Amino acid sequence: MHKVCTSQQMRDIDRKASEIEGIPSIVLMENAGMRCVEEILTEFSDVKALKIGVFCGRGNNGGDGFVIARHLDRLGADVDVFTVCGTEFSNDAKINYNILDKNNKVSVTKLRKEYQNTGAVCHYKN
Repeated sequence: MHKVCTSQQMRDIDRKASEIEGIPSIVLMENAGMRCVEEILTEFSDVKALKIGVFCGRGNNGGDGFVIARHLDRLGADVDVFTVCGTEFSNDAKINYNILDKNNKVSVTKLRKEYQNTGAVCHYKN
């Protein structure tokens, strides 16, 4: 994998897009999630045949994950979401969690406390 920028550089880019360009951070999150889904579609043309697990933390990357899960579900994939922080999210991530939660088609599982925020690798098998 080729790293384009560090996480700090990405936060700076997001902040400048919001502050200088006037793009709301929730719009940046939606766009990031959609671009990820587009990338997934280049790799897997038939997402309806996929069982997908999305792991989401409390920050904006977790919010991106909620957007990804919502759009993959809309495209017919079988999607499960796992939160690694309960339901404590950044503002924008919480908005996308709530949108996904209203859907009720996507399963959202809160991982047990001992697995939260540990950096542990999770194995998902259906």
